Amino acid sequence: DRLRRGIFHWARPFLSKSNVNPMSIGTKGVRQLAKMVKKRDLPSKICAACGRPFTWRKKWERVWDEVRYCSDRCRRQGPHS
Repeated sequence: DRLRRGIFHWARPFLSKSNVNPMSIGTKGVRQLAKMVKKRDLPSKICAACGRPFTWRKKWERVWDEVRYCSDRCRRQGPHS
């Protein structure tokens, strides 16, 4: 039990802001809690093909400035004419 409590010493600032019991979520859960970003806070763009809004994805992290389409289907279809 002491060992398990020692694992969470670095996460105390994050846990104090929420009503989360560190023993119930495990070490992976605490790491995710520290990195969690709400979807509404992510950047978004309008798809050049379908005109619908789409939000940032982790796989687009390095190329977000170049992303124009929301899906492969829209990319194949090309810009809306």
